[in-house]
Amino acid sequence: MRSFVAFLLLLAVIMFACESGTPPKTSPSAVPSAPPSHSVDPWSSYPVGWTEFPAPPESRSGDAWVWAGSELLVAGGCDLDIEDHCRETRGAFAFDPAFERWRPVASSLSPMADADAVWTGDEAIFLETYGEPGPILGQAYDPSSEDWRRVARAPIDRGYGIVLVWTGDELIVWGGGNRDENRTSEGATYDPTSDTWRRIADAPIGLNLASGVWTGREMVVFGSLLDRRNRAATPTSVGEAFDPVTDTWRELPPSALSPQATSAVLVGDRLVAWDYEVHSQAYDPAEDRWSAPLRMPLAPSECYPDSAVVAGRLFAWFCGKAALYDEEIAGWQQIYGGPLDETIYSKAYKNKVHVWRFADLVAAGRVVVMPMQGITLNHRGVACYGCEGSPTSFWVYRPPSEIVPIRSIGELGKGAVRRTTSDFLSAWSEDAAGRLPWLATADGLANFEEQLPPRWRRNAYRIGHVEELGAGSFEATVLLVIGDAGSRDAAVRPITLVFGSGTSIGGEPMPLLLTDVRS
Repeated sequence: MRSFVAFLLLLAVIMFACESGTPPKTSPSAVPSAPPSHSVDPWSSYPVGWTEFPAPPESRSGDAWVWAGSELLVAGGCDLDIEDHCRETRGAFAFDPAFERWRPVASSLSPMADADAVWTGDEAIFLETYGEPGPILGQAYDPSSEDWRRVARAPIDRGYGIVLVWTGDELIVWGGGNRDENRTSEGATYDPTSDTWRRIADAPIGLNLASGVWTGREMVVFGSLLDRRNRAATPTSVGEAFDPVTDTWRELPPSALSPQATSAVLVGDRLVAWDYEVHSQAYDPAEDRWSAPLRMPLAPSECYPDSAVVAGRLFAWFCGKAALYDEEIAGWQQIYGGPLDETIYSKAYKNKVHVWRFADLVAAGRVVVMPMQGITLNHRGVACYGCEGSPTSFWVYRPPSEIVPIRSIGELGKGAVRRTTSDFLSAWSEDAAGRLPWLATADGLANFEEQLPPRWRRNAYRIGHVEELGAGSFEATVLLVIGDAGSRDAAVRPITLVFGSGTSIGGEPMPLLLTDVRS
């Protein structure tokens, strides 16, 4: 399981809803056997919804999970007997879902932990992309022969946030590292047939918190470039596409999503991305444009979004909550049940909190496999993640055949108007070209810029009274700070923004946009 220990320990400090839970189920004895061969869906006996399955014979932090077509492979991780640091291990196991049992497989050639795993159709490639400085090292496992081989040393160095994308012939390894390093725009491709690497052209934009997908022609990467204080280099999340045939890059138009944390996967022929403010957008590579932002049926929180494609849908995981997105109907539905319903009472928070807040997502055909780690509570009821005694559990989720979408941005009341007002002023102040097209009509933006006081201090404002005008229209009074705050000539000027339905600058009808301005 990929641990991301440093980030998760930080999250444990800043998030209040971290909890404890019941101990994991006792795992069965590993049963040696030949690799399975299934002509039908090996998960066919698993019902729609959540199913708990047995833990691996040895459940370690930092182990790597990958779906190998007919079985789950788990390899490496930290030695369970060492508490103060991670001593890498060589153990590996396989899970056959048809018989619901684990078996040991050949140990890796050398110890590894926190590796990224990719299935090529023939081999599982494990690359150690993060850790001590130095070139990326790797190993590959062939389930048919149960043999391991070493992967040639990569021509790029390790770094946090590296993206791996399998094209069907080659593995592209790109990006990651610190914002002040050149390596955030560097990459290389690996050919497993010849066991050779080649450097690719540097990208125009470096990213170190990104998702990567293969469209059939291009690798699309999407995310942000953050510094050590989690500040982004761009006002919104950005993306770019790489064509391995021509060894060239192109930039995507800017999105309307937050640059602090996003996740993206390919659903059908579109890149669907969402952020920690729980808005999503779909990018169409053929038209090179983004759809209007869609509000998700989840609540914003301080977590890293994660996604997997399951049976042609996007499965979104966020702070112990989950939702499904269907591109055909362009809608979201929240998921309930199974581990999502497990809570524990905390006397420190005087409320029930969710046990299973963090999980890894392993796309496995028509299901998603989720090794989870839970929360512990101390004697005062304060939550701790990654502490001694943290419970683990292992779940499979199969989506239903149909979903009921949540399409609207929420209720069109005064709260929604206040949020839209704040979003518009923030986007205009930060020159966030990817967000503005979905917050105003062309006339609304033009009127705002025409009537805006020339000495307004950007982002210096207070939203005052909001009044409903009827027929879905609203007025929001905004007090703008003119001049330098604290100086004698500083002043406050009111301006009235009118919101309602209309066609956005982005070209789509939307229920709530800036349509006019009154001074």
